[in-house]
Amino acid sequence: MLRSMNWGNGFHYLIYAVALVAFFVSQWRLLRYYWGIWTEPNGYYSHALLVPILAGIMIYLNKDRLKSIKCTGCWLGIPVLISAVALHLVGVVTVWDFPCGIAMLLMVSGGIISLFGLKVMAVILAPILFLSLMIPVSPSILDSTTHHYQIVSTTMSVHTLSLFDDSVVQAGNVINSANLPQPLIVGGACSGLKLLIALIMTSLFLGYALEGSWWKKAILAGVSFPLSIFINSLRVAILGLAGIWTGSAETVQSFHNYAGYFGLVLCAGVVILLARIMGMRYFRTFQTPSDTSLDESARHRPLASSIAALAILLVAASFGTAEQSLYNLPKGQIARQNIPMSFGKWTGEDIPIEEETAKTLAKGDLLKRVYYDTSGSPEIIVFIDAAIDMSAFHDPVVCIPSNGGRIVEEGLIKIRSPNQTDIPATVLLVADADGSTGLIVYWYELPNGRYVQSLQAMRRHLVTSRFEHLKQTMLGSVSLQSSKPVDIESSQITWYRFSTDAIDRKIDQQRQMQFISDFLVSKSKLETNQDN
Repeated sequence: MLRSMNWGNGFHYLIYAVALVAFFVSQWRLLRYYWGIWTEPNGYYSHALLVPILAGIMIYLNKDRLKSIKCTGCWLGIPVLISAVALHLVGVVTVWDFPCGIAMLLMVSGGIISLFGLKVMAVILAPILFLSLMIPVSPSILDSTTHHYQIVSTTMSVHTLSLFDDSVVQAGNVINSANLPQPLIVGGACSGLKLLIALIMTSLFLGYALEGSWWKKAILAGVSFPLSIFINSLRVAILGLAGIWTGSAETVQSFHNYAGYFGLVLCAGVVILLARIMGMRYFRTFQTPSDTSLDESARHRPLASSIAALAILLVAASFGTAEQSLYNLPKGQIARQNIPMSFGKWTGEDIPIEEETAKTLAKGDLLKRVYYDTSGSPEIIVFIDAAIDMSAFHDPVVCIPSNGGRIVEEGLIKIRSPNQTDIPATVLLVADADGSTGLIVYWYELPNGRYVQSLQAMRRHLVTSRFEHLKQTMLGSVSLQSSKPVDIESSQITWYRFSTDAIDRKIDQQRQMQFISDFLVSKSKLETNQDN
């Protein structure tokens, strides 16, 4: 396609081939992780598999422009590549893959500039930016946005169902009716956010690829937000009507399995129809530039800049190999023999972990136990999660609202441990969708008997240990002297969460605090006996 490319001799081919391999080696861990997200059945990013295909079409539409370019390397790509490597390392150390995704796009951009020049980059900049739609955003941002979409979709669906059933009522993201076989829960996957993301992708592609003025393309992109909410609310309402008219939970489930595809096809059809109504019916014809001033200014020893880019990509590949040890971590392990089954007036009983919870926190060893006392007071549920991998922890401040609950009050308390150490803990007063309230107390236990009250504080500890591990691993690989890596597996973190109903706030909180104190004393005794 690039007929006038200054390939030079076969050495250029070798550079391009090795650079491509080095890029994939450096990004292999991230791409495997993304693949799991892209192919998740109920995930938000199933559209991502179409993104590179559409980006390829966008590049193909520029084939005539690319044919006219005399490609030369440019040194300006080198600082872009260096920035990409640095940002990737920040994402690895902070256990945050979103910067790694941005770094991947920067690495692609820096490589193109270094190997082929600014002129080529200017032509394919839009397709490169389009690839950002493949990058999953931060889970906390996604959960927060999902919660708002859940409530809006639920509210609109309730208004529609109320036209057919007077008994329909809304409780957060749950729809109840005397005529429904069971409550209709608008979960995260049914919030409408998935539709919105897919619509944005479709609108941006059509806006780039089709002929039309800028205001028509703005309308095409802007319609994604209201359309996704409307279609999703209609889909939920149809599910509700199926339950009301048939009284069968199986029928509702059958509709649910296919309603998502119906909504996606309907939305895409509406966007395409709107584009045709506005006269956007033909693919754009990109004109060949009449001058080559940018191309001439970019001609700076193409072979030298290509070799420099290759060197940086090889360094990135070595980082990618070294970071594998930070992600191929074993599952956590709870010393179950040290968790008391009964103490004082309390008797415990293990209960199953919800399937979705077990899947989300798959890297953690999980224990869920409900404790009853002889007086018939409200039960207390203890949830313990032990893990080395950051993905095994989920912040209650984020996940409670995303599941339809509401945090009424949040505070910090200190609990005296058996060894007279103060344990900083977070206490939450939460309200469920049905109006009931509960108390949740949690903290994280770090290695060496240290405690923190929040996921953010725990992350800071994990960042430090991961940085030291990565540094020692890299020093050991480039130094002739042996360097002992930090034992990352010794950094297991244990999360303790205690929850109970809050019928009488003061009495129930006092009872919960006493339970926690007795639980820790009993646990300490079991640990002492185990050591002896």
